[in-house]
Amino acid sequence: MRRQRRARLLVVAALLTPAVACSGGAGSPAVRTPAADGLPRSMAALGDSMTRAFILCEGAGDCPEASWSTGTAAEVLSHSQRLSRASGERTRVHNVAVSGATVAGLDSQAARAVAADVEYVTVLIGANDACAPAEADMTSVAAYTADFDRALSRVVSGLPRARVLVVSIPDLLRLWQVGKDDAAVRAVWEQLSICQSMLAEPADQSAAAAARRARVRQRVVDYNTAMANACRRHPTCRSDGGAVFDYDFTIEMVSDRDYWHPSRVGQRTIAAVSWTAGYWGGR
Repeated sequence: MRRQRRARLLVVAALLTPAVACSGGAGSPAVRTPAADGLPRSMAALGDSMTRAFILCEGAGDCPEASWSTGTAAEVLSHSQRLSRASGERTRVHNVAVSGATVAGLDSQAARAVAADVEYVTVLIGANDACAPAEADMTSVAAYTADFDRALSRVVSGLPRARVLVVSIPDLLRLWQVGKDDAAVRAVWEQLSICQSMLAEPADQSAAAAARRARVRQRVVDYNTAMANACRRHPTCRSDGGAVFDYDFTIEMVSDRDYWHPSRVGQRTIAAVSWTAGYWGGR
């Protein structure tokens, strides 16, 4: 009887003792116990100037408060705002995206996300890999795939309990379609040399120009496919299934300062579309 009572006491003690992070040796990440409601209380955003909400504040720099992922601006309704609203607690955020980044720099961002010990990670990268000075300068699909796989593996191994949402690159051909007939938009693209692989000579509708734009669009499709395939190999990763790429955005969703980066309406749209396609779309 005494042994049975002791065994029962040990079971009760185990149930009442708070979970302790497991350690797999020096430098191993802590394994968090999910909140009772299953919602993360911390997140990191990886990516480029779209995630940094470039050019949306005064001046020409980053404006992370307007970011679709981690922003705090009321009109954006970012992922972090939606999580905070759903959980009733403010979400701790780390926007480690870098304006101008290509997929080659994603691994360093992944390391920063792991160091921040977060429970949710968003990734949107690749526009700068396709938007090169010329079509020949685009990142190859093989290089893109290798760099993305490396960074994603770092995230999922370093944050084994974190959810990861991979968001598709928007359709760059759609950008040309919504702006090509506006002389003011074309002038800005030409003056600033915006995304020349896709937007060079925007008024040219010859067969050769159409073929070039189609090849650039296909490269974006291939990048999105590579990301989705990488995601499928990790049970803690989910892709948006091409939802952002498939969205038919309008010129109002593009900043009128460069007609390239999302406007605040565009940031809100990316937030809504990717959230709906993500883990908690019903919330």
